[in-house]
Amino acid sequence: MTDETPGLKMRLALWVGVMSTWIAMACLAAICVLFAASIVLRQIGVAIPAMDDISSILLAALFSFGMSAALMKSEHIAVTILVDLLRPRARVVADMLLRYATAIIVLTLAWGLSSKFLSAIASGQKMLGALPIPRWLPIGVVLFGCILFAICLLLGLVPTREATLDEEADDAP
Repeated sequence: MTDETPGLKMRLALWVGVMSTWIAMACLAAICVLFAASIVLRQIGVAIPAMDDISSILLAALFSFGMSAALMKSEHIAVTILVDLLRPRARVVADMLLRYATAIIVLTLAWGLSSKFLSAIASGQKMLGALPIPRWLPIGVVLFGCILFAICLLLGLVPTREATLDEEADDAP
């Protein structure tokens, strides 16, 4: 394998990051169009049925896919006040432990959502609202976003050759 060929981890990270970014952007654009249309239509006395339901699904999708997109680009909000006080090697350990803890929480959430998702499909439940939106749709959107976020977290725990070289350079006198 040459240096120009990205490894499996990098290809997967790129795929997850790009897909999450595009889905989040599409949701944000749809929310903007939906709200603009709602404002214009209300001026002429027309209401969009189930706008609250649709916008809440889009907002949930934006949030869940946005987490993955931000993490893969290292543009997420991180409060590092305590971690910054640690030495470099301890910082790496703390970061890995926090990623493990976050991954466990997200995977637990995904596990719970998956049972609700399957239950909603089996029962054919609909959301309460003006339109008969299947309940599995918003649950599935958040579940898929959680799975992608967990993948992003776990990809950050897999060491790369570059990370190993960076750590060796930090240890050099």
